[in-house]
Amino acid sequence: MPSSNPAHEQQRRYSRSKLPQADYQTPTDMTDAANRIDFPVKDSNFTKWTPKFETNKGDATGTNHATERYVTENEAEVSHEIRVCSEEAGRDLLDAFGSVTVTTPDAVNAAAARKHKFTPLDIAVSKQLPSRTFVEIDGPGLNRSFPSMVTESYELKGSGSGHVSASASYRGSGRKITPSGISASDIAKLAGLRYFTNSMVKLTRSDTGTQLNPQTLGAANRLEQWAFRVKNNLLAEQGYVPGAELFQTAGDSKTGMVRSELLVESQEFEFDYSARFAAQSEEIAHLEAGKEIDILLGLTGPVIGGAIKHKLAVIVPRFVYEMVDLTSKDKVVQVQIKGLVMFDLTQELPASVELTNTVLSYTA
Repeated sequence: MPSSNPAHEQQRRYSRSKLPQADYQTPTDMTDAANRIDFPVKDSNFTKWTPKFETNKGDATGTNHATERYVTENEAEVSHEIRVCSEEAGRDLLDAFGSVTVTTPDAVNAAAARKHKFTPLDIAVSKQLPSRTFVEIDGPGLNRSFPSMVTESYELKGSGSGHVSASASYRGSGRKITPSGISASDIAKLAGLRYFTNSMVKLTRSDTGTQLNPQTLGAANRLEQWAFRVKNNLLAEQGYVPGAELFQTAGDSKTGMVRSELLVESQEFEFDYSARFAAQSEEIAHLEAGKEIDILLGLTGPVIGGAIKHKLAVIVPRFVYEMVDLTSKDKVVQVQIKGLVMFDLTQELPASVELTNTVLSYTA
């Protein structure tokens, strides 16, 4: 007999904790409306929850087939595509980078404006990235939450004139809570968001350390597409700690371990772009010379107040070309760039992102 009420992907609702969890092991109380916020992702992906098993196949049971199965560990992973807006991008950037500072750029003419600067995690202080609790609901049959989700990779990308988007992959503790404690109607839909489109983009490259000899890719030199990536190399297997007594069901070791931590071993940053190849294009010469350049990619949105606008800026102070390829698009020659993001000793970081908006804080 066919199902009378199948779950449809358009019914799906996602939510996440508004602030990072207090610590990795403690889920956010998502029943408190003040603790949660809508997570309006573009895709229809659901978290892949996977118990890991051992069996007694090969034991002296009189058969060459398994007769028992034992849960040892639990895993939770998911990937999402996200439209990038000024208000919500900060949550993703904080989770990807690990650290943020906030300043007031113009208290006189734009008192509500805040500039959030996202920088890499200082692993000399902590190797634990921020974590959040995720909720997934789809119709009456799916209602669950996954605590301690950490960003494993994050990519900002733009092409053409459409919305700037982000791709993110997450890994959790392996704990699954069913039901989540809330319903779809409890998740308030976000509205009035200010989305960044690729029509707002401008990429300026200049000499590292001096910002001399700037060249802007935009209207004068058509920028076709770009991508900035953060890769967090997580110590996933180290998170299952014998003796931590953290199990899928509290106090029941038969339900398998969940992670008590999810530390980062290292962070990697990448930037690449493609642009129209013209007489003033310098990429091939820069590759041959091994020249280091400073990259500033900015997306500038609507006015907040005075001269302050909603803005997202990707800053790479030391970038050196590794590959320059010539291709074509619509019979126009294109130059495709891949390079190495190096550590800058002056700024003491390889890359950062600055986000200007009206959100007071992403941590409090």
